[in-house]
Amino acid sequence: MAAKNTVIYCDRCVDEIISRDDLVTTFQFPILVGAYHTRCYGEEAKKGGTARIPLNSPYMTGLIVVASLSCLAGFVFYAPSPIWFFIAAIAPASRFLSWWLVERHITQS
Repeated sequence: MAAKNTVIYCDRCVDEIISRDDLVTTFQFPILVGAYHTRCYGEEAKKGGTARIPLNSPYMTGLIVVASLSCLAGFVFYAPSPIWFFIAAIAPASRFLSWWLVERHITQS
């Protein structure tokens, strides 16, 4: 089965994003994941727009670890409730959506 070629465009400059090294993904409503060139994301941040944390960053990886450990501690020490698992799943789910909707379509790194 041949893979469908999906082109990813920058949400700011509407130019094609060719490399994963030049890609920044953010959570946006209602489209879920927005894609930016690194320079376009920097310009948006300087402009003082809404503060969006890049989903494909080391910060998000750290947030996943901290959130998961915090929720595990809440489950064990505070209340054994399924809500802790739901809260712990938010950061990894957003990171997975970033990969599924955008990053996997860009083949160059």
